[in-house]
Amino acid sequence: MRTVFVVRHGRTALNATGRFRGREDVPLDDVGLTEVAATGERLAGRLTDVSEPPIIHSSPLTRTRQTAEAIAHACGGEPISDERLLDLDHGAWTGLTADEAAARDPEAYRLFREDPEHAVPPGGEPLEVVQRRMRDVLRVSVEGPAGIVVLVSHEIPIRLLCRADPADQASMWRDPLPTGSISTVEPDGSHEGWSVTEPW
Repeated sequence: MRTVFVVRHGRTALNATGRFRGREDVPLDDVGLTEVAATGERLAGRLTDVSEPPIIHSSPLTRTRQTAEAIAHACGGEPISDERLLDLDHGAWTGLTADEAAARDPEAYRLFREDPEHAVPPGGEPLEVVQRRMRDVLRVSVEGPAGIVVLVSHEIPIRLLCRADPADQASMWRDPLPTGSISTVEPDGSHEGWSVTEPW
């Protein structure tokens, strides 16, 4: 089985102001560029005994492409665009803060926080669809000959993939997932076939 690393993109201006990014194609800010350079170096430090460069798949948005390019610069490889790694389409919430979304659509936002697998932002994408496409790309990624795969995505898709307790939907929000962080996917005996480490 391959080793898979899941990377959250670096900071953008919308991250800095606590606003939902969704499909808004914003680039990394100066802090984000520094973060992803460090992300690439951290990954390179883990791959010193690996002879082949990693296979890098990235959401096609600018912030994830910039992150993937920083990883490729440090580790080798050539980023491949994969729309399954796209961020949640936040619909009418794009550009809003969490407080603004909660005030505008209180019931939809309650589901978003408490029962995300059944939540849909107004005019946006069901979170269960995001979870399915993320699980699909991970299943494909762990198959094949030994090697390293890096998946560069966004906060909510990664949280849906890495949710700590499947019986507790709200648990996906519990743990920090910093911009530029890396999570490691490891095989286990669960029904999914994998577990995900704390981000580093």
